[in-house]
Amino acid sequence: MRYDYDPKLPLGNRVVDIRVEGDAWAAEKEYLIATNAMLAVGGHHQKTFTRGASRSEHESQSEVVKKAFKRRISVSPPEEIRIQKVSAHQEQTLSKPRESQRRP
Repeated sequence: MRYDYDPKLPLGNRVVDIRVEGDAWAAEKEYLIATNAMLAVGGHHQKTFTRGASRSEHESQSEVVKKAFKRRISVSPPEEIRIQKVSAHQEQTLSKPRESQRRP
């Protein structure tokens, strides 16, 4: 899953594009998702997760990570950027340090 957002748009309208396995997200389609317990109960105003039809609880994130390390599973970040700020170019230009602020 990948999505683009614009933080300058009004709350509730900031996500401007969602892709699932390269295809456009379809509102009428059901998707299987995994999230942490805090978001599943509506944390960070994620009320959509509370309406899930087939909710089930599994191990905590920390337990899953501990088990992976015990099995010595190698972990690496995804190759593609999955969350992208669409106004990133503008903000990068504004946030670049001036020549006098750069460290030697």
